[in-house]
Amino acid sequence: PQDHLQEVLTKLRSRRDLTMKWCNSTKRVSCVSPKGAFYAFPRLDIPEGDDVFVKELLVQKHVLVVHGSGFGQKAGTKHFRIVFLPDEQTLTTAYAGIADFMKTQYK
Repeated sequence: PQDHLQEVLTKLRSRRDLTMKWCNSTKRVSCVSPKGAFYAFPRLDIPEGDDVFVKELLVQKHVLVVHGSGFGQKAGTKHFRIVFLPDEQTLTTAYAGIADFMKTQYK
């Protein structure tokens, strides 16, 4: 049976839309909307590398994302990968932590 797939797709679309809304409303972050994935690769407009961003975010806000340079992104493009499989409350909490980090770190 494949009945469950529509519900899963609806949840993933909602979580993707939440992710894109956050990306589009957060200063120094931009992102192309994913079409068939459960993750996004937001681009950062920051002075240091994405690896430094990811480490400091984890230390300061306890939010774990993966630096884009670890996925073979073009050097210096400063991306991070965020998986939007968790429930919306968890994502909202994580995005609030990242946004707060961005505000204090990159005025």
